[in-house]
Amino acid sequence: MKKAAELLTLLPDDLKEKINFKNPFFKSIAAEVGVLKTNNFDNFSNSNLRGTNQFNQPNPLGYGTFYSDVAFANVSISNQIGAKFKFQNIVSAVSNTSNDIFQYINRTEIFTNKNNYFQWNGIANYYLNGWNIGAGIGVYNSSYYTYIAPLPFPPNQPYSITKTVITNFSGSLSLSKKLKYVEPTIAANYSNLSESKIICAEGSLSYFPFGNLNFYGNSKVGMVKYENENHVIYSQLIGLKLAKKVWIEGYGAYGNHQNYVSENGLFVFNTPNQINWYAGTNLNFYFKKIDLSLGYGMQEREASYWTEVKTNLNTFETTTNTTNYTYNYNLLKTKIVWKF
Repeated sequence: MKKAAELLTLLPDDLKEKINFKNPFFKSIAAEVGVLKTNNFDNFSNSNLRGTNQFNQPNPLGYGTFYSDVAFANVSISNQIGAKFKFQNIVSAVSNTSNDIFQYINRTEIFTNKNNYFQWNGIANYYLNGWNIGAGIGVYNSSYYTYIAPLPFPPNQPYSITKTVITNFSGSLSLSKKLKYVEPTIAANYSNLSESKIICAEGSLSYFPFGNLNFYGNSKVGMVKYENENHVIYSQLIGLKLAKKVWIEGYGAYGNHQNYVSENGLFVFNTPNQINWYAGTNLNFYFKKIDLSLGYGMQEREASYWTEVKTNLNTFETTTNTTNYTYNYNLLKTKIVWKF
């Protein structure tokens, strides 16, 4: 339905007048809130991360970072500046709870912290003869804590704790062309997430096979390139009209999303653990002055914890073993849009 709203701006002036189409400066204000629920920390809070070594003895240390629920909110203001130019301001805030667990033979320490994340995006679109030229900038501010554990002997030594605050940026360009039943789009993004030079490229196709909004879809392929990493992400959305004012959408994506930036910087995947896939559905209600959306989704993330393994029975020599695992988030969200 977002694509359909954009297409209305391309109608000729006489048809806009016939359907009473208007271009107010303040086009809409939207607010969205949601929560991502997980049992990641609950599953490991009482687990033995140390395990045993080849000598059938407990390992000296096990440690890892495990996450609790995530809450988020964002506000978007859309301005229509003339018939052909649209600008969006989007501000987002996220609160993420991390739990760092250190297990020694003689003690266990758990550190719980709120990690706050803030995001601002400015996205501009210019419509000309069926073309949509888009540009976006994004500012992403995040924080996290780092712990350096003491040696197990003597006991009760203090931990070294460091809080790090990072501000990253991105810039994007996109180009799309409205044809009869399809709209192809290409896009590119540059960012400095993870203190690396990251390039993202996207190609997508929106389609309206019946020439209306009773059924529509969008298929997208994205690529992320930085240092020695190359990731490919496949995304799909399908929309279907259920009633006069009700649509349902199903969506999903597969691939390593680490440091992926999409939709002119609006969607950025700089999560502490990589997202492998996600899927969900939105139930959308469209009224004259208000739109309402209710959504549910699920995503899989990949993480690790570490074990210091004793390699020599007579010395303190150890090596670090890594255990990889996956866990899920369940997403619940609601969005309301006020139209002017």
